[in-house]
Amino acid sequence: MAENLDVALQQIAANEHIQSLISGAIGGVAAVIFGYPFDLVKVKQQTALKTHALSVKETIQTIVRQDGFTGLYRGVLPPLIGIAPICASSFWAYESIKNIIREKNNMAPKSQLSIPQIAQAGFLAAIPIGLIVGPLERIKTVMQTEKSSNSPVEVTKKIYNNGGVPAIFRGTFLTMCRDAPGSILYFGTYEIVKRRLETTNVPTVLGIPFAGGCAGLAMWVPVFPVDTVKSIVQADVQRTSSIKVTKDLWNSGKIKAFYPGVGAALIRSVVTSAATFAGLEVGLMIFRSMSIPEKQAKEID
Repeated sequence: MAENLDVALQQIAANEHIQSLISGAIGGVAAVIFGYPFDLVKVKQQTALKTHALSVKETIQTIVRQDGFTGLYRGVLPPLIGIAPICASSFWAYESIKNIIREKNNMAPKSQLSIPQIAQAGFLAAIPIGLIVGPLERIKTVMQTEKSSNSPVEVTKKIYNNGGVPAIFRGTFLTMCRDAPGSILYFGTYEIVKRRLETTNVPTVLGIPFAGGCAGLAMWVPVFPVDTVKSIVQADVQRTSSIKVTKDLWNSGKIKAFYPGVGAALIRSVVTSAATFAGLEVGLMIFRSMSIPEKQAKEID
């Protein structure tokens, strides 16, 4: 029995698809645990009235004063439940598309891709994942911004009762408009920084989180205006046009109006991206430690 279990685990460890799925899930959970409070602060700042705009510190103090420390994790359940399959699917799609690019270019398996090829893989992987992320972010945003303490199920019912399935998917297209181009910068920057650090004496344990943090910064600065519009659209229980929101923001303060909560978002992006890639690499290291010599693997087969 024990031998059969050991063989099964070794065969699982040798499967690249399973490696990508589980390692991505580990990275995603780590990202939520470390970065969620900053995401909550970001959304609070993005959806607040201009006359009630608060700094990152003031927003955190307000949340803790009203709901205690646990208030910093209000609405965390949807992303925590959804992040494992989302990140697992995201990194699986990313790795799968990288393999397709290798095949189309007659490259050897696991050979290093160019930065443009990395960016292409990130862009293509983000599009289908947006169909999952959009509804979850819609529920999370409503939970973060409404005053009541309804559960995810109750919030979902409330959204559905106000507009059916389309209401649940409100903001999904904006999510895809944020994540697809953002992923180009995200994965591209990560690979650039990681490869450069590999030529130095920086330990991997420090290099991976640093490269991840840089990736988060590179992604969020350009796409943050789209995220602001998305947050406002998804926070409104009634139907709000993204075009109207964009016009209102521009009229209220030009480009600066699209960056409320950017401080919290950048802190969050560094923390979550560092945690994501650190968790991902930890997962891959676990699989590498479970791997078996090629000769032994053939004997098992």
